[in-house]
Amino acid sequence: MIRRLHESEYELLKPILAEYGSHLPSVDASKIVGIFDEAGNITGFATLQLVPHIEPVWVAEEHRGSDLWQRMVQWHIDELENIGITGDVFCFAPRKGHEKLLESKLGFEKMDWAVMRKTLK
Repeated sequence: MIRRLHESEYELLKPILAEYGSHLPSVDASKIVGIFDEAGNITGFATLQLVPHIEPVWVAEEHRGSDLWQRMVQWHIDELENIGITGDVFCFAPRKGHEKLLESKLGFEKMDWAVMRKTLK
């Protein structure tokens, strides 16, 4: 049976997510559906969540290579922290230089994921 999990049931996912180095999503910004077997054990789940991500970031060509890109991304990180947002923040790295900057200067971790997009109409 597939059904939406009540926020009190999110805790069921904690050990599963821990195996993958992840954590529970915010109950205020997510919905989770789960599939349960006849005994009531969870056999799968899918999470729809609003997660902060910083994108797009643009700098005029004559200012590229300066610290403007880094400063603007850091401004958003500081803002999220100032308003009490916790958990993951994502940032797309359209170029290798951005990737290096995000890792070395801003403390982001490169994920071994492909980013996929679908436009809903």
